Amino acid sequence: MPLSQYCAGMIMTVNQQTNDKEQLMQLSPVVSAVYGVPIFVEETLDGAYAQANKLLGNK
Repeated sequence: MPLSQYCAGMIMTVNQQTNDKEQLMQLSPVVSAVYGVPIFVEETLDGAYAQANKLLGNK
């Protein structure tokens, strides 16, 4: 069964110590192609939490 049946998307959070946002942005289409779900890159844990709530349909 594809992961998309169980997962609305994946969120990758930038490591503030290494500032790996560019690497995550480059990696996200590959991860999306492998798992078949949208990938979101967020700068902070608060941003990741907000994005997760959007994916779950929470406000």
